[in-house]
Amino acid sequence: MKNIILGLIISASILLLSFGSKMEEGPKSYKRGIYKSLNELLLNEPSEVFPYEMKGRTYDLDRKERVAYSEKLGPIFGVSDGHDFYLQHSGYSGSSMMKNARIKMHVFIKTEKLCNYIYYVTKSVERTTNNMTKTIWYHHLIDDETGEYINLTKERLQKMIVDNTEVYNRFNARINKKAHIKKYLLEYFEAKADCKG
Repeated sequence: MKNIILGLIISASILLLSFGSKMEEGPKSYKRGIYKSLNELLLNEPSEVFPYEMKGRTYDLDRKERVAYSEKLGPIFGVSDGHDFYLQHSGYSGSSMMKNARIKMHVFIKTEKLCNYIYYVTKSVERTTNNMTKTIWYHHLIDDETGEYINLTKERLQKMIVDNTEVYNRFNARINKKAHIKKYLLEYFEAKADCKG
């Protein structure tokens, strides 16, 4: 009888330790390498080895080497240095990867892992009616489990966070909502039990 009880205690302890280790796991990290497509990223299986390091928004090589390496690879989805994932600057529209007819040099956007999403920001510079320039920032999400692309406008964020009344109400009370999209997205994720690593 004592052996049975001891066995049950040991089994329960193993289960608790296993569950605890899963709860302590952080966001999925991507294997170091070159990713040619979104599907490779979802599977976390890069198709090519990445032998260099990243520097700023491109490879840590001199310009001539960067151009040669970019042309050798051709269009790619992105690259991971084992810590961060860098999306090719031509971007992802949700339907297909934009491919340039001639690759000059890969330029990347450094992404962030938020819950089960890849988050990144792009910008455009537009000219106003009085001939001034204005920078407009755009927020994007890619679900790293399904591949769904989300253009994260303030209206889309409102739909996303509606199940958290507190965060939803505080976001709606903001006058300039577009400037606070990331702030409230983070607050929403921080409150979700399944987003806590």
